[in-house]
Amino acid sequence: PTLHHSVIVIVSVDCDTVQGVIINKPLGVRMADSVSSASSEWVAPLASSQLYRGGDVSQQQLVVFHQVAGLESSLQVSKGLWATSNVRELAATLKSIVERGPPTSGHLAVKCAAGYAGWDRQQLQSEIDRNVWFLAAPDTCKGVAQLVLLEQPAQFDEASGQWLRDTIWAGAVSQLSRTHSEFERLARFPGDGHLVWQHVADAWKQQAEALKSRLESMPS
Repeated sequence: PTLHHSVIVIVSVDCDTVQGVIINKPLGVRMADSVSSASSEWVAPLASSQLYRGGDVSQQQLVVFHQVAGLESSLQVSKGLWATSNVRELAATLKSIVERGPPTSGHLAVKCAAGYAGWDRQQLQSEIDRNVWFLAAPDTCKGVAQLVLLEQPAQFDEASGQWLRDTIWAGAVSQLSRTHSEFERLARFPGDGHLVWQHVADAWKQQAEALKSRLESMPS
């Protein structure tokens, strides 16, 4: 369920592993609400940033997407977009940018995620071959930064009591449906975690019944 209906940006690929970060699953809290009082001062430049679920690996680790070039601990993901787990370095840099004068809006645009998704390269390729995942690319390199830094509303709006539209996921469905005829059907699979597990349980039950039937039909 953590990775269900996920739009994931690949941030690192090496000989053995692939790492990515989910960008469309807000946790409904801000950075200010998720750090201790001892950390609140240095994290202040990021305090108002929404926190996202980045994946099912190392969920205590923060990954922050940003647009500040030249930071030693940051990895360039695409044109005008970097990712870092050195939150102190980024926060200090953002603070100095603000103190120097009015910054451009891009310099202060960030997305904070808790955890990441990770695969062995062969594992991921196998999952892609089985249509567990679909690959997509924005129309331009600049579009990667725009997509990643897009602010996604919390999934549930307590004021209205309604679930909000996942605009990032909807955009991915629209794009991929043009090139993968089966994607739209797969994308309609329920996004609610309880329903996902119910589908899994039903599938297990059907498999168990099928296996039992086959065993009973085997000659003694």
